[in-house]
Amino acid sequence: MSDLVLMTGASGFLGRRLLRAWLRGTSARLVACVRPRNGKSPAERLALTANGHDAALRAAYDERVRVLATDLAAPDLGLDGSQREELA
Repeated sequence: MSDLVLMTGASGFLGRRLLRAWLRGTSARLVACVRPRNGKSPAERLALTANGHDAALRAAYDERVRVLATDLAAPDLGLDGSQREELA
């Protein structure tokens, strides 16, 4: 199993459940590609995923999840050169 998971859709209905399952069932680090929406930053949108759940899940989220502002419809996901290099 990979030590790093790149995930899209993490702020959606199914994505939130998959993100929680990855955090509970693995020790992998996660990079979540999330777009800004409704005046909220990607980090704000995804942080709602861990709110209201057990302390262990919140700690795993804080420790192992990195949120990247992306646009799946944009060239190179809307990432700059250094972000693309880091992911590669």
